[in-house]
Amino acid sequence: MSAGVFETHLYSSNTTGTIHPIRIQPETLGLSLGGTANAAATGTAILPSAQVSKGKRSIGINARTVTVKFDAGDEPAGYKPNSPITVPWLQNNAAFLNAVPGVTAVSYLGETAILVGKSPEFVR
Repeated sequence: MSAGVFETHLYSSNTTGTIHPIRIQPETLGLSLGGTANAAATGTAILPSAQVSKGKRSIGINARTVTVKFDAGDEPAGYKPNSPITVPWLQNNAAFLNAVPGVTAVSYLGETAILVGKSPEFVR
């Protein structure tokens, strides 16, 4: 479910060590892993832009992501229970690196979620 139009924020690449623009939904910033908020990176961005849903064979920066789901009754308004959603994690930090599916506490838009999986950044 989308809460609005796409916004441009900054993404910190762990592969290239640089900052890139990324287009995300506003609710992306409402995710937290283990108490750490999914905050946009800071600094001067360079092209190319990072992408959220690129195929692994595409050229460019495919952002790191986390996949979460909500138990029935815990989902934010407009979200389906037990239906996974994939959200980019904007910072290369310990919160993402140490996140363990099924163990790490997750909050999304103020509701409790379950970390189902995570995918590392991929640059081709």
